[in-house]
Amino acid sequence: MKRKVYITILGKEVLPVYYPIEVFSVTEIYVIGTEENHNGNVYASLENYCKSQGYKIHFIQVEAYNILSTMTECERIHSMFDKDTEFLYNITGGTKIMALGAYRIAINNNASIIYTNSKEYIDLNTYETKHLSCRLSNEAIFKLQGQELKSYTKWDNSNEYESIIASRMIRAFIIGHYSEYKELSDHFLQYQIIPNSYQTRSLSYSFIDGQLQVEKDGIEILSIYSSNAKELLFRGRWWECLVAEAISNWSNGQYEIWHSVVFKTTNSTYVHPQYNILKNEVDILVNIGNTIVFVECKSGSLTQNEIFKMDYIKKTYGSDKSKSVLITFRPLNADLKDKAIESRISFISPKKREQDVLQIIPDKMDEIVNSLTL
Repeated sequence: MKRKVYITILGKEVLPVYYPIEVFSVTEIYVIGTEENHNGNVYASLENYCKSQGYKIHFIQVEAYNILSTMTECERIHSMFDKDTEFLYNITGGTKIMALGAYRIAINNNASIIYTNSKEYIDLNTYETKHLSCRLSNEAIFKLQGQELKSYTKWDNSNEYESIIASRMIRAFIIGHYSEYKELSDHFLQYQIIPNSYQTRSLSYSFIDGQLQVEKDGIEILSIYSSNAKELLFRGRWWECLVAEAISNWSNGQYEIWHSVVFKTTNSTYVHPQYNILKNEVDILVNIGNTIVFVECKSGSLTQNEIFKMDYIKKTYGSDKSKSVLITFRPLNADLKDKAIESRISFISPKKREQDVLQIIPDKMDEIVNSLTL
């Protein structure tokens, strides 16, 4: 097999560096970067993952704003190989000076040159824009970004049938008996573990052998069978479940969807300096093709803090190319909409209380995905 050497400049993002490795079937990797790059998490994650996949990877240190430093090192790499070796340059990352230095040496040696993002790459020899054929799994993306997963569940509508049916019934119950739902939910929010029974003068609640039942004045107003019925009803999982179903139907098998995602926290986990917020859970996560969309589902009241948390999720577990989306059961007020827009968070919410937002999720998700100029 003909040798293909990949020379790439490392910046703040690891994914644009890695995509061409799979697309172009390179045999050896040379990463051009600064001392800061070499000592940082981005290169460490890239190196660990590449080695786990069987690639030879080397780090070449240069000065960020010394063009001759980059040119000299690139020329040295060329001198190590015979004339039949193919060279591919990726000048997406690093400083402009580093990119210009690498570009000049690539031109001098008739090497291929690309600039890439998560959707496509520009062939700088022909100036054509071409589609990136590789698609990384969620696991690969998070390993490359240096994050560790604690737990998650891959969403499949057929596997979640029981929860979906129960969630539909809970939704109808909340719409038709909101005051009774509010009484129960307000009461149980104070408990770490939700009790299996509760009774007032007119309201009776019980959870026995997977059956959750609510009666008012002796008349049944809710009866569902599900092992996680209490979580669905009282912790808002019912809305997460229905949103996941709607996103899965929209995806139609095209995208990888996870739910109830929990990341391990580390010393480097992002914490907002003003609000001291740390959030390591994500309701729904969608891989739309080497780009992660984080979805937060809110069935009840919402505060400005929730908007902040969503921004932190993207900063901590995503990248500049990721997207956060808020999907609410109730309408968003104008202040929260403004705060979401300011934080570059997309939102899907009903305009009126009676509108079924689940019906507009497909069109809204199309708009969000199509708007991602990555």
